[in-house]
Amino acid sequence: MVDNIAAYTSKNPEELAQKVLQDFFTSSFVFPIDPFRLLSDYGVLYQFREFDRLEGLYLVPDDLDDIPLVGINVNRPITRQRFTAAHELCHHLKDRETQLCPMNPRDKNSIEKFADNFAAELLMPKSELIDYSRQFMDNNLVSLESALLIADYFGVSFEACVYRLAWTVKILDGDTNKKNLQYRIRDFKPDLRKQAIGLDHHNLQLYRHIVDNYHYSQQQSNFYWYKFKNDFIFNENRIEQLQIEEEEVAEIVTDLRLRKQDSIYCQSTHQPFIEVAGHSDMYDYISTTRDPITSFSLLKLSQLFYKYSPNPDAGGFFRTTNNYVANSKFETLDYSQIPGSIRDLNLPIQEALSEVNMSISEFIQKCALIHHRITVIHPFLDGNGRISRAFLNWMFFQKGLPPIYIKHERKFDYFNALGTLDQTRSPISLCQILIEQLLVSQARLSGKRD
Repeated sequence: MVDNIAAYTSKNPEELAQKVLQDFFTSSFVFPIDPFRLLSDYGVLYQFREFDRLEGLYLVPDDLDDIPLVGINVNRPITRQRFTAAHELCHHLKDRETQLCPMNPRDKNSIEKFADNFAAELLMPKSELIDYSRQFMDNNLVSLESALLIADYFGVSFEACVYRLAWTVKILDGDTNKKNLQYRIRDFKPDLRKQAIGLDHHNLQLYRHIVDNYHYSQQQSNFYWYKFKNDFIFNENRIEQLQIEEEEVAEIVTDLRLRKQDSIYCQSTHQPFIEVAGHSDMYDYISTTRDPITSFSLLKLSQLFYKYSPNPDAGGFFRTTNNYVANSKFETLDYSQIPGSIRDLNLPIQEALSEVNMSISEFIQKCALIHHRITVIHPFLDGNGRISRAFLNWMFFQKGLPPIYIKHERKFDYFNALGTLDQTRSPISLCQILIEQLLVSQARLSGKRD
């Protein structure tokens, strides 16, 4: 951690950014720059929040013993979050004794503009931007098509890169009048162009920067955990095609817990509602148990899933017939292979949980592969998706990470990510979804808004 912050004084935002970069890189710079690592190394705690309007927030420490805090809007694109992190770092270095920063795009006084220029120079240093752009130049200018590749290299938004190429280093071809350039960017449709040339819509490495330096906390209030769990169960069951209203979840769970098999919901005609209560019990269990987790712990989750069924003994057993997943790109294992495959799965589970030097992003990648493998094994007749995602969250709890859930509006992104892993063996898409949802969960469990 950097101790002598007082040395970081400058009247020029570019000079201040260069000083930071030179102090952290002994030779050449490594791109994309990791602003979250820089915040962490300067002793700044950053947290993602569900802000309605703000991009970010810097809370000035009360004294030398207080921890400075940066809040970042979890609902913004990753490139914008990176810019916000760099912007707030500037406030920590330059304005920590005088400035409370609510970073609002409508409020751009001289202090905010200084921080913006610092962030741009930190993420896209002028000299490196020119040097990297030379390979794309035609008559000493670069096109909008080339700006896509340049933005990807520096881990910044297309718009931010285009503006810097046009107005700071002045090497963008075509009309660079502000209004006309905005029209050019809009008509260019950068997201569609990225897909056309094979660039990932998001860069997993940028998400790795966030999660590997993040400070996770599960010390949320009972109120927020209760609300989060109801949201979780609602979305999980909507993914599985259960048509249920969000406000019904608490009523169903409470009635089944109090009355058990005497509940009006404990009938074969109410099987989906029974599963809602069992689902709730699974999460109460994994969030509080001290039981060791193995691959065969899936049987315990299956048992809880069927807890309120008219035939609760149906849970806790692997399927003994073959079945197929509708619309999947794979065939589930033959039922005779399930016990051996579950046994083999225990080794990667224990390796993931026991490795102390593994980064959070590496752990998430291993969890993604394990989660995918469980979906392929498909060990139970029913509840495989919900049980496998509960198991994923159990592993997250073991590492001190918050639980995640996929909002039902994003279920096809999730299914497509699993399908991509089926076909290509690449976990990138699934890892990205898990990391995005991890940050959303942390923000929701904190229960704070602007």
